[in-house]
Amino acid sequence: VDEGAIEEVAVPLGGGLEPSQEVGELLHGEGDDLGTEAIPPPALLALAWKWNPAFPANLPVATLLTWLVLPAYLLLVRAFLKQYGFSSTELTVVCLIAGLNPFCALLSFSLMPELLFTSLLLLSLVLAERCTSWSGMGLSGIVAGLSYLTRAAAMPLLLTVPLVLVFRKKYKSAIIFTIAMLPAIAGWQLWTWHHLSPSHDL
Repeated sequence: VDEGAIEEVAVPLGGGLEPSQEVGELLHGEGDDLGTEAIPPPALLALAWKWNPAFPANLPVATLLTWLVLPAYLLLVRAFLKQYGFSSTELTVVCLIAGLNPFCALLSFSLMPELLFTSLLLLSLVLAERCTSWSGMGLSGIVAGLSYLTRAAAMPLLLTVPLVLVFRKKYKSAIIFTIAMLPAIAGWQLWTWHHLSPSHDL
């Protein structure tokens, strides 16, 4: 993304960013559907603009915030695999491979949502697997909703997690997870429907 494109989206409004199609193109790539994901990444970048509204001087802070997701991602990869019986040696090797992966390294300093999305998805699955209380299952559903708001690829969690819980005869946990995740999906779909452009491509 060139500086001209970034300048179009870096419009400080009360220390934040103006949500726009250009923001979606900066974070997801040109041509992506902004109506399926977008909230957490701009919210993260808004912290950089709150810290320093001057562009491009605030880009190092934005890059640092993006990079800080990488350690959380690696810890969550370890936690996710550990619950399936991986040994300490296996966990170390897999985490090294994940951390040194060129694509992971690229995403760790790019203003893109993939690492944040994967981290939120893993956190939701870890919570769903470990938590036995209703509050813990509700938290898992909320995190799953946040992962959906980051990328729509998290939508299958609304079906797969409750389905696994039903197979384990944890019916109340399945209901709580569904109720906790639904507001993020329904709210975002209502927002995009309300702000849908009346124009149509020819």
